[in-house]
Amino acid sequence: MAKMSYNSIMAQYNKYILPANSPTSIRVRKVMNRLIFAAEHYNDPDTGTPENLFENMKGRNIPAEDWKIHVIDDIAMHQESPNAFVIGDGKVFVFRSILPLCKDDDGLATVLAHELGHQLADHIGEKLTKSPMYLSLVLLSYSLFGSNNLGNIAVSLGLERPSSRAMETEADYIGLMLMAHACFNPHEAPAFWSRMIEFEKKSGGSIPEFFSTHPSSERRNETLKELMPKAERSYELGGCGNFADRFRTFSLF
Repeated sequence: MAKMSYNSIMAQYNKYILPANSPTSIRVRKVMNRLIFAAEHYNDPDTGTPENLFENMKGRNIPAEDWKIHVIDDIAMHQESPNAFVIGDGKVFVFRSILPLCKDDDGLATVLAHELGHQLADHIGEKLTKSPMYLSLVLLSYSLFGSNNLGNIAVSLGLERPSSRAMETEADYIGLMLMAHACFNPHEAPAFWSRMIEFEKKSGGSIPEFFSTHPSSERRNETLKELMPKAERSYELGGCGNFADRFRTFSLF
């Protein structure tokens, strides 16, 4: 399924995918490689225990050189959609329009670490596993009421979307710990979502969280802020030095 999805996306965006040797593509890959290395040499921020996060993926450890990172130039398409996504098996797509919102490599690491978090948590497999249950409930609704409209709405709003939001929150957590462990500034994660909030306001706002597959940007911003003490611990466990000394010092002049 991952291979089919990859081929379909490549066919759809083929002429708008930046060359692998473009400065933007190289920048994205460098940030991603640091995150992959951090996942392979991770230390749990609660216990300090070293572990390879890919080992929990049942042998699907993909070497850094085998990951496929593509930047889609949606700006040239005149269809700007600041986003990024992973389709499994180490295939990541980043829309170029999200880069101004990232601002710098710390912001870019926020986005890429989140996508890596989905991969590490096997969220694609989790969704596939739950699909038969959702379908069964819709069919049950049809057998009881003679229509699947009510069942579709109930399953979507009551199960699918809350589950999706929980996965997004989990990927945010994993991503925050990973970016910190890779020596990126974790405080740039909520800063990224602050910029996203402003972008959404200028773009007409976002749909209410209850109807969305993602937590609201405001909620993500606040949740990430609450996780900062643990993220700073992950930063120091990653061998990045003392977080306070590096990012909280200031000059009077």
